[in-house]
Amino acid sequence: MGRRTLALVLAAASFGVAAACGVGTSATAGDRGATPGADPTTPPAPTGTRSEAPGRGPVIDLVATVGDPPRGVRRIHGGALALERTDLLAGPTFAGPFRPGSRTFLAVTAGEDGAYDLALVDVDEPSRRTPVAEDLPAVRWPTFTPDGTVLVFGGLVDGTGAILRVGVEDGTVEPLVTSPEGVFDPTVTYDGRWVVYAASSRSGLRLARVHLGGGAPEPFATGGVRPYGTPRASPAEDLVAFVGFAEPGRLRVFAVEPGGDGAPAVRAVSPEPGTRGSIEHLAFSADGTRLAYVVAEAPAPRVEVVEVATGRRVLRTPAGRSAQHPAFGPGGRLLAFTAADAGRPAVTVLRISDGARIWSEPGLWLARFVPPPPDSGARSG
Repeated sequence: MGRRTLALVLAAASFGVAAACGVGTSATAGDRGATPGADPTTPPAPTGTRSEAPGRGPVIDLVATVGDPPRGVRRIHGGALALERTDLLAGPTFAGPFRPGSRTFLAVTAGEDGAYDLALVDVDEPSRRTPVAEDLPAVRWPTFTPDGTVLVFGGLVDGTGAILRVGVEDGTVEPLVTSPEGVFDPTVTYDGRWVVYAASSRSGLRLARVHLGGGAPEPFATGGVRPYGTPRASPAEDLVAFVGFAEPGRLRVFAVEPGGDGAPAVRAVSPEPGTRGSIEHLAFSADGTRLAYVVAEAPAPRVEVVEVATGRRVLRTPAGRSAQHPAFGPGGRLLAFTAADAGRPAVTVLRISDGARIWSEPGLWLARFVPPPPDSGARSG
């Protein structure tokens, strides 16, 4: 994932696209559970097909990439007593994000020629595979617009780094911005008008934005905070989180409200004093009230979850436990992330309220929770 990719133990880059779906993983030994808002650890819950006591556990429903290197996409779903496993796709395919307002996810498939194909796959009818675009030289950090009509991702144009857009219905691929110095981590603002991204330059990293419909890129104001990258737009309000320097040598997560007149309102979201490592993989909950991110510092990366409004930390996985790619369940009660099991990738699911590990399975990574059916009233995850 550019200069911010961690040392890879899980070979996500084996297809030549280290961030094909915003990926980049690391692994260390150990599995000591997690704690809500504090450092002491809790004993791990049993792994396997059982999740929690009968009638008390939330439903797990997610898709994940299988194998290293990837050899398919699997769905894991069920209740407290047992989880079913369904292989949705076979072959060198990553599980990408879900299209907003649907139960279809983006499948990114690597061909033998090194190019990538994009398709939408319905989790309930996986045979319904709808092509989106084909023969792309690179696909990194794919993200949908809030209305699901456009897909934005990092790629290449004639060998030059670029942010591109593709119409989900018509498959038209268009570059929004190109830069030989590097552009990455695109995110689409809540109003669907702007693509905010990180860009490299001789003076260091900066944030910029470009209109979704095209035009000249322009600086994205961060209120005097020097950015380190990883912008992520809230799904619920006009707010963009990003990683910035709290002081020389320390990083924190900040939130900026870009709307309105005058200087943007910027505030710190992650706890003081910040980290001397790096911060990556920012992910909002569906209602925008919480933010998860990875703190990559010795002895191993960990996940933290904070309240966006207050900055209060509500969950922290302990040191000595690898962690990447956090994702909230639709109801905001569960958190999934890529961990490690004897050097192999593993998907682990925690209950946010108390940090208890309710399920873990080796051989899977890059988990994405399945949205509940429309109008079902379900609050799985």
